[in-house]
Amino acid sequence: MRKASTTNLNSKRASVGNMNEKRKRILSWSTVFLIAILVVSTPSWLPSLLSPLAKEGIERSWHAMAANYNPGSGQCGIVNVLIYPHQSDTSTYNSALSESNAYAHFDDTPSLNEPLEGNVPYNTAFDIVVVAQFNYTVAYNTSSNSWDKDYVKCLITCADLGISADTEMLEGDFYNITGNSPGDTAWINFYINNAGSGYQIAHGENVNITEVNIYGYY
Repeated sequence: MRKASTTNLNSKRASVGNMNEKRKRILSWSTVFLIAILVVSTPSWLPSLLSPLAKEGIERSWHAMAANYNPGSGQCGIVNVLIYPHQSDTSTYNSALSESNAYAHFDDTPSLNEPLEGNVPYNTAFDIVVVAQFNYTVAYNTSSNSWDKDYVKCLITCADLGISADTEMLEGDFYNITGNSPGDTAWINFYINNAGSGYQIAHGENVNITEVNIYGYY
C-alpha cells in the first residue's frame, strides 16, 4: 500500500472586484483543504468479477477498495469530497448534496491529491463528507434484497482537526441507485462532524487530510 503525498492548501484569491472588496474577501475566508487519498493496490473492478454464486461458501471480509476518483459504470471509488456546512440534522446526508452548497469540493477535473475548489470560512462549523460509489457485488445484500450499509465503510485521518488515524466515518443511506442487479451501483455519503459539533479552523489555518480509505465487505 502506498500513501499519496500531502501538501497544504492555499486559499483561492478573488480575481474580480475592486481592491477594497478583494481585501474584504481575503480576510473573510480561510484556507481551502487539500485532500490526499490513500490509493491501494486492489483494482476497483475486481469485486465486480465475483458473482454472488462464485462467492457462495466464501466467508466475507473487509477489503480496501482502490481509491479511484470519478469511478465509471460498475466500479467502486470516490465520487467527491466536500467540506460542507455543519448539519445538525444528519438526515441531510441520506441523499445527494449540491456542490453549490459546499464550502469546498473536487474541481471539474478531480484528482486524489490536489487542493479542493472553494473557500472555507474560518470560525464557522463544517462537516467533512466523502461521496463514494459501490457496486452490486460489494454492497448489495442478496439475503435482504437491499443495498446494505453494513457492507461498506470509510476511514479518515486528519491530525490537524484532532481526527485520529483510521477513524470510521458515519454514513447516510444509499441513493442514486441504478438498479438491483449485477453491474449496478449506488452512492453513499460518509460524513464526520466532530460528535455533532462540527469542525472549525482559524483564519489562515492550513489543514491536511492525510488519508481517506473506503472498504467493502465481500
